[in-house]
Amino acid sequence: MPGERVLYVTPTMPRRSGNGLAMRAAAMLDALARLFDVHLFVVPVAGTPGASSDFVRRTATRIGGLDLATSLDPLYALIGRVLDPQQRAQAELAYPKPYLSRFCSADSADKLLEWSNQFAVDAVHVMRLYLAPLAQPFLRRRRAGRPFCVLDLDDDDAQTCRRLMRLHSDLGDRRAAAVAAAEADKYDVLARRYLAAFDRVTVCSETDAGRLFTSFPDARLALVPNGYPPTDCSRRHCPPAPGPLRLLFVGTLGYFPNADAARFRAIGCYPPCAG
Repeated sequence: MPGERVLYVTPTMPRRSGNGLAMRAAAMLDALARLFDVHLFVVPVAGTPGASSDFVRRTATRIGGLDLATSLDPLYALIGRVLDPQQRAQAELAYPKPYLSRFCSADSADKLLEWSNQFAVDAVHVMRLYLAPLAQPFLRRRRAGRPFCVLDLDDDDAQTCRRLMRLHSDLGDRRAAAVAAAEADKYDVLARRYLAAFDRVTVCSETDAGRLFTSFPDARLALVPNGYPPTDCSRRHCPPAPGPLRLLFVGTLGYFPNADAARFRAIGCYPPCAG
């Protein structure tokens, strides 16, 4: 409703083009701003925050963010001081939260609350499970007196990590497989703690919704598919070029499954052929 305020917490600066996470954040920002005054708070754990675009400045009522340089969980900071690489790796596996949650301490949640308290908010919308701990100051209030709290999972992180575990295992990377397995367990713990606590939990696919409902029947799930704004581009007919078929692969190669897919297409076999 006009005049109602939404605190929107994202792990990346929303962008209308770029990687899928930033584009979903932008689509959600655009949708929320059509109905509410959006107070955008960026916790840039999924990439450098970068400057806000004209779209963000035009759409968000206010823009803030968490300074990661001063917000690392003290426990994770201690792990970083372990000198022995193997002991440090074991400590990282034992760290109780997912890697992307390492900035979501109680102090960080208080910083978000302090920033949001400059204006009373009617709803809190948190993007991605790993940022859910930042909503704890709101979730601990009685439901009758707290903002309406929404968690946008976007993806089923535990399921994704288990798929990555199998992929790394197939490639013979036991260390990466162990990390992915540990991350999956940590996401399961977060899901059990937070999914039922939020007033609404959104996912991007019916498959994820069905699987999560089976595991977390108390969660109030809703489907918000991924999409992108239509573009005005005419299709041109290009005559086939001689030689091998040419494929254009579009994807962020910093995301391991994309890099693996590009590599699979390039060499035509999986696992890689000897020689």
